Amino acid sequence: MKFLITLVFLFFALNVEAATYWTDGTNGSDANGCNNSASPLTTTAKLTINAGIAGLSAGDSLSVRGGTYTGNVNFDGTAGTAANRITIQAHTDEIVTLRPPGNSYILATWNQARYLTISGFTFDANGATANLILIGGGTFGLNDGGSNNVLVTNCTVFGGGNSPVLIANAANSAVVVDNTFSKCKVHSNKILGSPGEGHGIYIGIRAQ
Repeated sequence: MKFLITLVFLFFALNVEAATYWTDGTNGSDANGCNNSASPLTTTAKLTINAGIAGLSAGDSLSVRGGTYTGNVNFDGTAGTAANRITIQAHTDEIVTLRPPGNSYILATWNQARYLTISGFTFDANGATANLILIGGGTFGLNDGGSNNVLVTNCTVFGGGNSPVLIANAANSAVVVDNTFSKCKVHSNKILGSPGEGHGIYIGIRAQ
């Protein structure tokens, strides 16, 4: 009997029940509590993507309703597992455009984002020349861990400056591995400064 109970416990521990939450930039409110729902649930949707992310656990999904969202989206510490990834996605058949607040990033994760999928978004620089998507490790050179197994898929990145997509580690101990861009379009970004300095996607590493 003890052996059977142990097997049942391990089964439920390894198979996380996934939940779907919602962000609605028009009708949502960050004061709402996120409720699990397979279909759009405006009455409990969050207003901002950051607020929606805050309630996610391994295996969960955040579905973002159509519209234009302006702000810095930070995924630090958003961690799924190999068996139960976290997904942040544009809602099916809806256009979700993300823009930076001024000359700043749109999406960044420098510290311990794990097994995360980002899907279906349009990243519009809207005149900004900063890196738009940052995936790395070591905030300001601190050895605070890296981000890995982040998948960005079915997204478009345009209108930025040098290296609109930057994947790099900023600290010697930060492990930044297995991050993937798949089926994405990176186009119409400006090269600033001296010739040859611009990159659509830049992958770098700090010298050990």
